[in-house]
Amino acid sequence: MKKELITPLIALLFIACSNYGDKEKSGSIEVFYKEGISKEQAKKTADLIYESLKSANQDINTKKSFQYTKGKGDTINLSMVIDEGKMAQVNDEAMNEFSVVISDSIFAAKPVNLVLTDNRFKPIRTIVFKKPEISENTPNLVSGNINLTYSEKTEPVLAKNLADYLNSYLPFEGEVRFYFTKNATNTFVIKMVTKAEAINTLSPNDIEEIASNISTNVFQGAPLIYELADEKFNTIRSFPYPAQ
Repeated sequence: MKKELITPLIALLFIACSNYGDKEKSGSIEVFYKEGISKEQAKKTADLIYESLKSANQDINTKKSFQYTKGKGDTINLSMVIDEGKMAQVNDEAMNEFSVVISDSIFAAKPVNLVLTDNRFKPIRTIVFKKPEISENTPNLVSGNINLTYSEKTEPVLAKNLADYLNSYLPFEGEVRFYFTKNATNTFVIKMVTKAEAINTLSPNDIEEIASNISTNVFQGAPLIYELADEKFNTIRSFPYPAQ
């Protein structure tokens, strides 16, 4: 290639990359953002995704790219680069759960559509945001200090057994709120509302012991996911059991 042709080519490539928007990073996570999305929102998203992957012992070294754009009204579009060869593995319900976490944690519960794209952020498929399943009509029961909300995906008898066991097993003072459901792969999920200042006082070993006892005594050894959550049951730290 002639030297005089190199500069225009580099310029073209730079223009193509800059069109993705400004960028914030956290480790291997990069989040591009365009007009209508703030730098703080992009950075908070990058931090949230990176810390979630780290807590779940997932790959935190391979670069993962996201892009925010404004949709219609108050809707936000979050584009995510995905391997097209793995598209069949994408579960819409699991993806929507991810969107709900972003919605609640970053955008004050505004709808967030998840857009699956190629590595140039060209849309392949859009997963439209669905409101969370927890509402004022979601079933709820109390056992001692345990206040347990549970989804229709779980059996009331099993929810009662879980609440009773938590009340007898964990030495809580005052009311502690839990949410019990199943995820897209039909795995039990138990969310415990935890104050921010207490999040880091529980080690992975502590959580593993709790999860192991719940699995053995309530679910006959079935795997589960134990999560520390905020007041709205948004996941802060997630611990699969058995550990992956």
